[in-house]
Amino acid sequence: MHYRIAVQAGGGIWHGLFKSFRDKNGALVEPVALFTSPNTGTCLGLPVSQLTEHTVRKQIADSDALFEPYQERAVQFILRQFNRDSKSLGLRVLVRGEAEREEEMIAWG
Repeated sequence: MHYRIAVQAGGGIWHGLFKSFRDKNGALVEPVALFTSPNTGTCLGLPVSQLTEHTVRKQIADSDALFEPYQERAVQFILRQFNRDSKSLGLRVLVRGEAEREEEMIAWG
């Protein structure tokens, strides 16, 4: 299947095709190739008429760029949640910036 090859060559992870259908006005909507960004796991799609290695690579880069400003905040949030939830286990995970104030990265209670 040449759609899969274009997605993989562009760096995406292939998932399949959203089949063509007729919209409420009866116009045919072309199939959409579905793939994910390997960096963010975001599901992306391109109409098959626009599907090339280059367009897949550009779609992934554009999508990843939207995530970049929030990536560090998301990691910090997840680590804080893990730290809060793991206190009952006696495990403490330090987020960036706390390591300079603590002697150990992980302390067992």
